[in-house]
Amino acid sequence: MQVSCSKCSAKYVFDVSAIPKEGYNAQCTECGNVFFVRPADDGGGPPAQVVAQTTQAASSPAENAQVEEPQVMEEVVQTQNEVQSEPVVEASAFDSQNVRASVAEMASFDAGIGTEDDGIDDLPSEEEYQAKLERKKKMMLSSVGAVVGVVALAGILYTAVPTVFDATFGKILGIKAAINPDAIPFKDQGIEKLLLDTPEGFAAAVEAFDKALALDPEYPEAIAYKGLAYIFRGTDIQEEGRSVYDQGASALTQLKELKSVPRRKRTKKIKKKINELTDLAETKSKESTALFEKGGKEVSSGYAFINKALSKYQQDPAILAAAGIYYTTDPDGIAKAQMFLRAGLDQTIGPNLEMDLKSPPTLLLTYLQGVIRAASEKDMQQAVAAFDATLTKNGKFVRALMEKALILEKQGDVDAAKKAAQEILKSAAEHGRAKILLARLDKTGNDKASN
Repeated sequence: MQVSCSKCSAKYVFDVSAIPKEGYNAQCTECGNVFFVRPADDGGGPPAQVVAQTTQAASSPAENAQVEEPQVMEEVVQTQNEVQSEPVVEASAFDSQNVRASVAEMASFDAGIGTEDDGIDDLPSEEEYQAKLERKKKMMLSSVGAVVGVVALAGILYTAVPTVFDATFGKILGIKAAINPDAIPFKDQGIEKLLLDTPEGFAAAVEAFDKALALDPEYPEAIAYKGLAYIFRGTDIQEEGRSVYDQGASALTQLKELKSVPRRKRTKKIKKKINELTDLAETKSKESTALFEKGGKEVSSGYAFINKALSKYQQDPAILAAAGIYYTTDPDGIAKAQMFLRAGLDQTIGPNLEMDLKSPPTLLLTYLQGVIRAASEKDMQQAVAAFDATLTKNGKFVRALMEKALILEKQGDVDAAKKAAQEILKSAAEHGRAKILLARLDKTGNDKASN
């Protein structure tokens, strides 16, 4: 006789003669549910049934104690052992755990492909499941193959037909492959002039970059360096403005001391000096303000060039480095400068790799690292190392030497700083910042000697 669990439908086979006429409680070995079993009718009626008042496994222990008779349960266990009753599983059905594992795998696979999950209520046959799995694996392989093909095509176009690459993949990736060869000499000439780090050099550099861009308006490296020419010139003008401001502040300090003298005790010489210092303070105030404004406009113009190119060629190392250098002009922009440095390094040496100063990737990225390090007191030595690496890559980069000299001054190495400033003035006799630094260092040395 065959009966089924009323809860999970597990099927069992019992010997009819072993079931008492009054029936008994049986416990499902699959889910633990307790259900009542009685034999078939004597008149040849239907086979044994599961009575409706099945006792759920979730019933309380007290309820189970009322329904189950210990003697009857012992008989059930004995009878089951005798007939070796086991759940009857149809040949076409999956094992319960295997089915659920397969469904989970299909659901995960479907989520990755983007198709709907078949669900556990409508399981396919094993053959259908395997066929579906095989089809989806082929789809994935096809997708991977397509991606590989696209990358390969992009590489071929970048190398063989750069103009086509620029018109297709270049616009998506933010990379420009095709450069008008006639523009390259003007770009190189502009860089050479820019490295002199003088107002005349910056003016000549901008003129050369304009010629390069007239031949190739979308030349990322020329755009980056042209922007830097404005930024460097602008920050130098602002530095000059600070120097003029300091002169005015010094005049105000002297003026305050002279004005502390009572009017009746002021000599003609003191009155004359007061008037001179008053005029000087006013003049320096206006002059420094004008220089700050002029320098600010130059810096803004430089970033305008870079920012415009950044929206198109966001993966070009020169553009990224130039944007980072711009942000170093503001102490609050160092964090952004670090982001651009990291982006530039990702494009040149690989994601999350640190720059090897023994073989730096590009001139601008190496210089940018030096400027970022110089913003922190604890990283001064690393900054010096970065500037040394910059100068090793191109010894004509005067600005890198100037930045190194300023760090040496901060560290109290007056002799080394003075030597660097003098070296700058040998190659650029009118280098304003080097002159200011050297004068300041001479004053520091004289003060130390007098003490």
